[in-house]
Parts: sequence; structure tokens; C-alpha cells
Amino acid sequence: MFSARCRKLQAGSLRSPIGEIWVIRDRNLIVPSFGLDVRRLNEMIVVARSERARRMSAPTDSHLEIAHVLFIDIVAYSKLLIDQQTELVKELNEKVRNTEEFQVAEAAGKLIRIATGDGMALAFFTSPDAPVRCALQLSEAIRQSPRLQLRMGIHSGPVDKLADVNERSNIAGAGINTARRVMDCGDAGHILLSGRVADDLGQFGRWQPQLHDLGEVEVKHGVRFDVVNLYTESIGNAAIPKKIAETKRNAARRAKIRVLTRTR
Repeated sequence: MFSARCRKLQAGSLRSPIGEIWVIRDRNLIVPSFGLDVRRLNEMIVVARSERARRMSAPTDSHLEIAHVLFIDIVAYSKLLIDQQTELVKELNEKVRNTEEFQVAEAAGKLIRIATGDGMALAFFTSPDAPVRCALQLSEAIRQSPRLQLRMGIHSGPVDKLADVNERSNIAGAGINTARRVMDCGDAGHILLSGRVADDLGQFGRWQPQLHDLGEVEVKHGVRFDVVNLYTESIGNAAIPKKIAETKRNAARRAKIRVLTRTR
């Protein structure tokens, strides 16, 4: 009676309490059994498709906003066994969700969360120090979890809101890209800030003593930016990140070679 292109859906698949229904996809026709309301079901389909189309077209209607991004990475994640990776990601998610700054921004609808596999990115659309407070709260929370080693990078910059392949909220742009580059400079325990964020925080007495300038850093593709290490007596990592130390040694070595070349 029905072609091979028909699909049988069990009761509840369209949240219907009545028997079962048949759907012919090609013609958007729903043929009910037991007197199911055809018009209502077709309306539901039209609404669902319209909403999906609206979400997928969001990037063309979007505009740039300034996001304050905290990028979090589990150190040496790829070296762990799969079950260990799963446990650490679950623990990280729980610790982050329990921070006060996360909960406040989430409740206000001013937060976008992005899973990255070995960590996450949190984009705050509140104040510039929101990701810094969240990083400190998270660092305090994991002090009793020595197996959860994190490094974090923070930057404020323009982003474009969009929907990912699963139609979940996501962002793209310099704001999140630079936050990741800043994070990549660090080792376990580091909370690194871009120069822009540090300049904003440095205007306040609360933050100034915790900011320690590491100078300009050059990363892939010749991108340069200033990096600042944030730490207190009990939170953060006061050591110079290995990548930055190596970069500075290489720069000093090249400068010495140039001087020797000129004197010959």
C-alpha cells in the first residue's frame, strides 16, 4: 500500500499518544491511524523545519560582539587511556559548572560553552574580569584533585555567534582564536592573559599585584602578542612557561649571532 520510501514511526516519536503513524517524506504527507490529527502534525513539521532553517541561517544575520574568553586545556590529555580521559573530562565539567562565575553568567544567558575534546572554551558576555574570576575559582576547586592538571588562556576580542553542525551555539573569530594561542603558551597550572586583558585589569588595585609581564611572544604564522602570567601565593604557576623561555633563548641566540656577524 505504501512505497519503500515510507518510514514507520512508533507512538511517542512525534509525542503522539495514539497508536502509530506513517510518514511519506517526499510529499510531507502524514497518514494517521486511529484518527490522528493530520493538520496538527503537519503544522508541527512546518514549525520545526522553519526553526531549523532559522538556526542554520544565523551566521548570515549575525554581528560581531566582544567576548571575554577563557580557554581551558587538560595537560597531557592525549597520553591518557580512554577511560582516564573520560573521567577527567567529567570531573572538569563538574568543577567548571560549580564555579560561581559560570553559574551567574549561565543564569543571565551571557555564556556560551564550547567543548574542545581535551577541555573547553567559555565565552562570557559580561565583564572583562569574568573569565579571570572563573579561572581562579576553578584553580581553587582543583587543588584537591592533583590528577586534573590544567592550563588556561584568557583574551577579550571580537567574535561572531553561530550554530555548529549540531545546531548548538558556537563562536568564531579573533576572540577565541587568540585565547587558544595564549593558552598554548602555558604549562600545567598557568593562567595566562593576553596583553589586552592585562591592560584592562591593571587599572584596578585588586588585580595589579597578581599580574606578571612575560613580554611579547611570537607564535605560528608570525603572530605576535603580549602575554601576562596571573598567579597568587596559592593559585597559578609562577614559573616562566617553557615555550616562552625557549622562544626568548632562541631570540637571544639569534641576536648574538647577528652582532657577531656584523663585527667580522
